[in-house]
Amino acid sequence: MSSLIDSHCHLYYEPYINDIQGTIDECKVPQTNDGYTISSDLLVDKKKISQFIDNYELHNYTKFIHSYSSIINKYVNDNEPWNKKNNSEQNIKNILFSTLVALKNIFILLYPVMPLASIKFLKCLNINENEIKIDNINKKLTINDQLTKPDILFKKYE
Repeated sequence: MSSLIDSHCHLYYEPYINDIQGTIDECKVPQTNDGYTISSDLLVDKKKISQFIDNYELHNYTKFIHSYSSIINKYVNDNEPWNKKNNSEQNIKNILFSTLVALKNIFILLYPVMPLASIKFLKCLNINENEIKIDNINKKLTINDQLTKPDILFKKYE
């Protein structure tokens, strides 16, 4: 059943996931400045999410995920971590750290509707299936943890 849900849901989320999949290459979680805090735009309102789940509002839950993925894309595009001319090396690390936390969040959110893809991606961030919980949304990643490049999450059928 879960692979059936994954197959159908990938059609809707594929453009977003393929965009963010390239964010992680084989590397480590970047070191942030002392006292660095993630932009509040990238933090998930866990009460709102829990309310959607408790009230069986799947349509609102998926709308939230779609909106959140747009926020992540906007954050990355606006901050241009690829632009070394406008960003210091430390600022690039901060941007990438925040983006990784946001990606972790979105794949935890996607887990109920796309479990196989979520597990596959979160393993690259050293997050096991038993750690995929709403309580772990917004939690920071461990600095210098080794990351692995994700495999292709969805094969393109033509």
